[in-house]
Amino acid sequence: MATVKLVYQMKKVILFLIFYVSLFCLKAQDCSSCNATNWFILVPPGVSTTYLIPAELGANYVWLTTGGVSILSGQGTNTVTVLVNLSGKLSVTRFGSGRACANSAFIQAIQPSLSLASPCDRLSASIRPLPGVASYNWYADGQLAASTIAPAIKPPALNAYSAIQLMVRTFRAKTICVEGLNLSGQVVSTRFCIEVQPCPPRPLNLKLDCSNPISVAPVDAATKYNWYVNDVLIKSTNSPNLISQSSSNIGTSLSTAVFWLGIKMRFSGQQLKTFCVEAIDNTDQIVEGTLRTCIDIPLCISGNGENSGGGGGSGGSGGEDPIMQEAMQLSIYPNPSSSELIVSFIDDISEMKPYKLKIYNSKGTEVKSIEMTERKQKIYTGDLPKDNYIMKVINGKKIEIRRIVIQ
Repeated sequence: MATVKLVYQMKKVILFLIFYVSLFCLKAQDCSSCNATNWFILVPPGVSTTYLIPAELGANYVWLTTGGVSILSGQGTNTVTVLVNLSGKLSVTRFGSGRACANSAFIQAIQPSLSLASPCDRLSASIRPLPGVASYNWYADGQLAASTIAPAIKPPALNAYSAIQLMVRTFRAKTICVEGLNLSGQVVSTRFCIEVQPCPPRPLNLKLDCSNPISVAPVDAATKYNWYVNDVLIKSTNSPNLISQSSSNIGTSLSTAVFWLGIKMRFSGQQLKTFCVEAIDNTDQIVEGTLRTCIDIPLCISGNGENSGGGGGSGGSGGEDPIMQEAMQLSIYPNPSSSELIVSFIDDISEMKPYKLKIYNSKGTEVKSIEMTERKQKIYTGDLPKDNYIMKVINGKKIEIRRIVIQ
């Protein structure tokens, strides 16, 4: 009998040991295999969210909630969908393989107040700072576009700002989303999203006059600009400036004059009516939110080219083309010419500063420079190849630009 009682007592001790060891495992939460995945602790109210823990074959799962958190589906499995109306607690215990594992989290219902500013101009996005969040990931149509420490995308965060601009204006993203990360780089919030409203098309800010470079205000998503005269494509540029700025006003004016000379030659016999520009994106389409913009070509450019500066001599009115009208009174003949030109001033230049005369070929290269001290002076042109040239006469701030032809 004593032996039987001893065996019985030993069995009780073993059973108690097994029980207390199991209880210790449960309370100690030895959960290296039970770590939570995608447990968002910051979620918008009224939104269903899914939570899970790693599955174990043959295990049972018990999910519990408190506060404003309620289980919609998945009780008894390793994955549940819950509805968060107000902040509350979600916990789970997994029973299996002789040991239990538990996990829990306090879930906060957060109104993110995500907003977009000026989406049709220079878009910026911001969100109310999220508690416990150290950085933010920004997505455009589900694609990671930028990461920031601040809860906003706007200057001076230029890299992130440019990335969002690129996604919205160039790739035409329809939604912007943001998620929060803790100091360990773990995502702790759901993605808060907002739709990007389409922008009504707007004309471009095109600048065109008789002497200044042709330009348009830059468009963020543009990869090139198409320029048209009389609805004919004349050039595509990567810059919003059709004519490059020179280091001097004189050089800029010359470049502009040479450009219009080339246009007149190309459209010889036609009236120059309209000048248009369009901003093109990387898909070779007009940038969303912009229009092809057209204006009438000024008369000082589209005029018939007759000389208004005085006659004199054979051919005096046969081809002088004052691309830019100035107050300087002079006459150039014969034009076209083969060996020499005569430049005649109406004013008495002896009482004024010496005039400088420069001639440029159709490529804009200076081929002749002369200082003039007489009212009527011959210019030898026999050493110039047959071509169309620009003659520029300068006296202080006064400039006269004419077209000449050597044949």
